[in-house]
Amino acid sequence: MNSGERILKFLRSYTDKHRRPPTVREIQRAVGFKSPRGVSYFLDKLEKTRRIVRRGRSRGIFLAGTEGLRREPETAACFPFFSAIPAGRADLAETEPDRQLAMEPTLFGLRTPDRAFVVRVRGRSMEGAGIRDGDLAVLEKKEPKAGDVVAALVDGEVTLKRLVTERRGWFLKSENPDFPDLTPRRDLEVQGVLVGLVRRWKD
Repeated sequence: MNSGERILKFLRSYTDKHRRPPTVREIQRAVGFKSPRGVSYFLDKLEKTRRIVRRGRSRGIFLAGTEGLRREPETAACFPFFSAIPAGRADLAETEPDRQLAMEPTLFGLRTPDRAFVVRVRGRSMEGAGIRDGDLAVLEKKEPKAGDVVAALVDGEVTLKRLVTERRGWFLKSENPDFPDLTPRRDLEVQGVLVGLVRRWKD
């Protein structure tokens, strides 16, 4: 059985069981691809031969003729969710999302929700900006500007800080005097720009 047929088999069994289509990541893990690119390649081929239909959503992969099955509301989008990102010191980098969260993208001004992801903040380094330990930070993959709060890869580690520039170049500013600013020794790569927060209200 070739890869395309294995994808179709999994798509059929997953949809029958869960009454919704799988995500690309779920197909990747189930079929055994090393990266989502391999899945996308075969999905393109299956779509061209009209064996599947794709919508512009995370769970928008349907076997041809099954697009009308019960699924998440059209206005909702699925965001990759990471359970932890350090907001104190940069000592952890999450690469594989723990699960998907369904949320309304317009709440965060998102026109391209497929470029957004959610992380749970851990630590107190951004309290001065109103970002608390345990908050869900919604970030968009887009070009940052000075003053944005960003999730950034700094010398191989990930952290959440404010992006600041001065004559010596870019650095990451903490919003709590108990935590130091971070100046990259080599590399600074912004992975997402903060566009919103989700917080559970506590009495």
